[in-house]
Amino acid sequence: MGKYHSIPDKTFTIEVHPYIGFIPNLNPNFITFNEDEVKAVFHVPLHVLLDPQKRSYHNFRDTGQLVAVFDVGRTVKIWGLTAMILEDVLKSIIVSNMETNVNETLSKN
Repeated sequence: MGKYHSIPDKTFTIEVHPYIGFIPNLNPNFITFNEDEVKAVFHVPLHVLLDPQKRSYHNFRDTGQLVAVFDVGRTVKIWGLTAMILEDVLKSIIVSNMETNVNETLSKN
C-alpha cells in the first residue's frame, strides 16, 4: 500500500494524490479533519463497497458523463471526487469481484 496514482477532478482544475493504507482498530471519532473540506469521517466495510446494489450511476450535470454514487447506508452517500477515487481503486485492486453494470443502469433510466 502507499501512494496511488493522481486523479484529476471532472473539470481538470485540481489533482488529488490519494494514499491507500490500512489502519487497524480505526475509531473515526478520534480523527482530526478539516471541516471545510470533509463533511464526516466514517468507515465502510469492503463487502458493502463491493455490493453492486449499493452503487448507482448518475449523469453528471447533464453532461452525459456517468459518475458513481455509493449508498452505504443510514443517510450516508459517497459521491463526487471521493466516489471517483474509490471506484478507481476498487476496480484496479479487485476487478474480478466488482461488477460495473453501467449499461444496465442506463437502460433502467
